[in-house]
Amino acid sequence: MRSQRGFTLIELLTVVAIIGVLGAIALTNFHIYRHKAAYSVLQSTVSNVQLAAEGALSHPDHLPAAVPLTSQSTSGAISNALAAAFLPGMMLPKNVKFQVSYDPACITAACVSGWAQLNHCAGKEYLQWLKYGDGTDLVLENIPGAGCT
Repeated sequence: MRSQRGFTLIELLTVVAIIGVLGAIALTNFHIYRHKAAYSVLQSTVSNVQLAAEGALSHPDHLPAAVPLTSQSTSGAISNALAAAFLPGMMLPKNVKFQVSYDPACITAACVSGWAQLNHCAGKEYLQWLKYGDGTDLVLENIPGAGCT
């Protein structure tokens, strides 16, 4: 008699089920890692905004002009000339929606002189940076949002 070789149907279904479970776990972790990476990009960009603003405001005799609320969704250098003067050398990463404003007349803690909001298109959270007239910085993190919509 010849012996038959091969897998039984039960063995094949077990392997397919294990691969399906591992795939579902990997897909869930991929979405989590994607959102964490998007948020890390925002945190890095907020840090760059703070550094750029400090550079622009380090010369009290030559403060930049007021910046009305300005938005940009394209990567690269800031396209608005007033915003670029307020944040010199600032480069925006891909998939980030950026909004900024600046009021040089604000010189007390009661008003916000500089403001920036950053949204990442792949994330569901955004960050806001506030600079008060007395020089105090505040970063508001983990604000629920809808990405770039």
